[in-house]
Formats: sequence, C-alpha cells, structure tokens
Amino acid sequence: MVIKGDDLRVGIDEEINYESICNFWDDLPKDEYMNDNGSYRQRRFGRYEYNFETKELQWIRESQHFFQSKNINHLNGGLNRRLPPVDLNFANSILLNSLVNYCLDIIPVEDYRTRKLIINTHQFRVNTKESMVGLPTPEGIHRDGHYFVSQHLIKRKNVLGGVSGIYSNKNVPIEHKQLNWFLDSIIINDEVVKHDVSPLFPTLQDQPGWRDMLIIDYNFV
Repeated sequence: MVIKGDDLRVGIDEEINYESICNFWDDLPKDEYMNDNGSYRQRRFGRYEYNFETKELQWIRESQHFFQSKNINHLNGGLNRRLPPVDLNFANSILLNSLVNYCLDIIPVEDYRTRKLIINTHQFRVNTKESMVGLPTPEGIHRDGHYFVSQHLIKRKNVLGGVSGIYSNKNVPIEHKQLNWFLDSIIINDEVVKHDVSPLFPTLQDQPGWRDMLIIDYNFV
C-alpha cells in the first residue's frame, strides 16, 4: 500500500516540525556491518514494546541487537548486529508514536492482540557521490523477516533513483514507486511480498546526495 505524505500527515493529525524531524538523521553513525565493504550507509536502531490499551510505545533501551538469518539477508545476516541506539527525543517523539498508530489502523492485528507486539525502528541514510553509488537494498529483492513493514521517506537531497519495488514470492514485479516527499510511505505484508529499492546516484556530480528513510518493523512474539 502506497500512501502520499500529504494524506498521511492529515491522517495522524499532528503539527510536525519538518526541520526538527530531519535533524534526527543528521548524526547517524556509519553502518559497521556491511559485508560488501560499503561505506554509503548510516543508521540508528530502536526496539519498543507497544501497548494496545494506551496506544503507546515503550522504548526497550537495553535491546540494541538486531538479527536476521542468512536465509533472510544473505549479505549481512547471520549475526547479532549491535547497532547505535536512537536518540531519546526521537524514541519519545509524537511523530513516531503517531506513525505507528496510523499504520496499525491499516495492518490487520485483531487476531494477534493477545500477543506482545515488538516494534523496531531503523533510521537509514544512504549516501551517494560521483565516486560512490548508494545502495538502499544491497541484498537485492528480499524480505526483512517480519510480520509487516512500513517505509517512510524523510528526505531526498541531490539524488536520482531510489525507486521502491514490490514483488511476488517468485520475484514478479507488482508495483514500482518513487517516494519523493516527506512521509511518502509504503506499508507491506512482509510475509506475502518481497521488496527492493534501486540504486542512488547524485543529481549534481560535484555534490553529495542522500536519501533518509524511517523503516518500522512489526513483530508479534
């Protein structure tokens, strides 16, 4: 499901300071777990428990490891990646809580409400410049290994490419969409479809470019 950023902002009914949100992406550390030796990705990670009664997130501060099997992520899977944590202000932000609630109104969760819902957030910046192609999904067409996943564009700066693709189990293309504006979003059933994102190139060759994304994983345990 593709959602325009303008529609999403109306749906969450919050006054969002665009610049203050974008600032959370300006100090992301380099991703040290890139087995292709790429230096193009920066990230922070957060894990939360969701309370269905209060509709609030509780940040699990001590849980900063992220694991995917090699079957799910053939490039970087197979080990516990201990990732830099999110900023406290981001973890407690109205935007994050509102985004999760907006998505949970769309994701079919009624049959799972007696189980614990664990949510992961991934802040990604993928960089590109004249001498470096940025790869948002270096593992290619894949699943992430969750129940549902929501993908939210924060900002694009001086980039070409970054087209999001959705595919069947047999890698047959279903839809391709470029996210261009703040909070343009995609929600996918990760158990049913696969996805990827095309490479990034700088629009102006003599200037760096980047694509900032917030990825949210929804898991029942």
